[in-house]
Amino acid sequence: QSVVSADAGSAPLLRERADLNREIPALRYQIEALGNSDANSAERQQLTSVRDAKLKRLEALSEQLVSSGKLNAVDDTPVTIDKLQKTLLADEVYFKLIEVRGYSYGMVVSRDKARIYRIDANLTALTALVNTVRASIRENAAELPVFEVARSASLFQLIAGPDDTRKQLQTAKQIVFDPSGPMSILPLGVLIADRDSVINYLQKTRRVQTRDVLNDYSKLGFLAKQAEIATALSPRSFIDVRGLKQSYCTR
Repeated sequence: QSVVSADAGSAPLLRERADLNREIPALRYQIEALGNSDANSAERQQLTSVRDAKLKRLEALSEQLVSSGKLNAVDDTPVTIDKLQKTLLADEVYFKLIEVRGYSYGMVVSRDKARIYRIDANLTALTALVNTVRASIRENAAELPVFEVARSASLFQLIAGPDDTRKQLQTAKQIVFDPSGPMSILPLGVLIADRDSVINYLQKTRRVQTRDVLNDYSKLGFLAKQAEIATALSPRSFIDVRGLKQSYCTR
């Protein structure tokens, strides 16, 4: 995922956080693949040290963003739906989440459609589901945890809303995600949009429950597989960035 931001101070930090959220799970897979053989102990120790350093940096970075207020250092003045639609590309959707009085609401906007809906779960239930999915890719354990495939798919179905907005997200080539609340800590790309791929995975893992089969997610329809995903801090920031002149610097 990339970061769309009009704030020069926060953008590099958010990009680094996004990179770390991608790199840490990849390191866990590499460590798990080495097994417990003594022949791989040196490489396993080296990768573990790299992973631990990145985890420490991620924690420090998150604290820095929160304490400095950088996450709020953006122009968040209102914009019209019409102006947002005119800024979007033909195959792009803007997906925004917001919390109001204990409930979450979603907004999906494309060039020719816009819809706002209430997510069919209260904030407490949504937070619990997000934390469960996040723990299955971020848990500090010696053994690679099994990803919560079914809950990841359920979470997508939940936040994607009614059939029409869900279909928009499932077919979009580019998604600009404006998260809020619990979804601020979970990359949108790890959610599974293709339910058939989940059914096939669950059927396969019911027959064979070895670690290599349980951890084979190559056939799952992750949202990141079908769409390029960017993160925006607000509709205004997104529009401001799109309005900037293109840089022609070669270095």
